[in-house]
Amino acid sequence: METLTPTKEDYRYEKKYSINITDYDRAIQELKLHPACFSEIFYERRINNIYLDDLNLSSYFNHLDGYDKRMKARIRWYGDTFNDDIDAKLEFKMKNGKLGNKEIFPLESFSLDSQSSLKPLVKSILKKSSQEYLKLEYLMNYSPVLINSYMRRYFLSRCGNFRVTIDTDLSYFKLVSGRISDPIRDHNLAIIEIKYTNNKALVKMKSLISKSMLKSSQSKYIRALSMIWG
Repeated sequence: METLTPTKEDYRYEKKYSINITDYDRAIQELKLHPACFSEIFYERRINNIYLDDLNLSSYFNHLDGYDKRMKARIRWYGDTFNDDIDAKLEFKMKNGKLGNKEIFPLESFSLDSQSSLKPLVKSILKKSSQEYLKLEYLMNYSPVLINSYMRRYFLSRCGNFRVTIDTDLSYFKLVSGRISDPIRDHNLAIIEIKYTNNKALVKMKSLISKSMLKSSQSKYIRALSMIWG
């Protein structure tokens, strides 16, 4: 494996909401007309994640139990969910109260199709990663729990202090005996995430989107597991 360099993002504030998909066009319009002058900064693209957890599902239950400090691990890539040459990253999403950041580790490319046996594939990926990054050895106790996939749009305020992403077309793939099932589709809502540099800035900021449309939202990992377990 060639030498790969992990990256670490600074902590930033995060808020997450959901809206009914019927309000999607209105939400986009309100965002574009906002006084902070939001503009779309990237093309819409598909995001895919393999979520990892231990046998006790610690990441899942730490979130449900309301721990201020928690972490979840995932393998993320962009584009088609199933591909012969996936360029993925291993990400750790850390939360400390309302603050969040990510630590990202590049991975060797791999292939994935709907017939893949996911557990040995992920074990192989993590084994190679733990050899490259010794701090990741504990991940050998982690296993894939589910795959999720969604489309994302990206917006940034003119001042650069506020970033908004909007996710639609959510699908969750349950693992049955380690293999990938048909997707469970969650297409009746959109997830809006607002990331900003400091809490004072948000207090001064006019509401981005009409509060009547917004609902509080769980993490997509928590929502997916809740739907799968139903």
